[in-house]
Amino acid sequence: MRNTCAARHHALTSALTGRFADLTALVPSAAGLHVTAFTRGPLADPQALADHAAGARASGVAIHTLAEVAATRRTRPGLVFGYGSISAPDIEPGLDRLLRS
Repeated sequence: MRNTCAARHHALTSALTGRFADLTALVPSAAGLHVTAFTRGPLADPQALADHAAGARASGVAIHTLAEVAATRRTRPGLVFGYGSISAPDIEPGLDRLLRS
């Protein structure tokens, strides 16, 4: 299981720091089954981000904005990516669906 989670984490963080680097900045973390990233560019607008997240959820992508999970709704625009129940090869297509939403 550890290798599976490591592969998922690697797939997600590699995509976010590679292909999607112009839209995200990873928040450092040492453990867990979630990755958090602040958003920038067109996803830095809180309403646009909320709309993309809602559209992605409607298409089957499990995603939450930081505003949805933060103790206060006033937070930097960002996303919380869970990777505990997705296969590594499905991560990048899921990110594509998020951006198309």
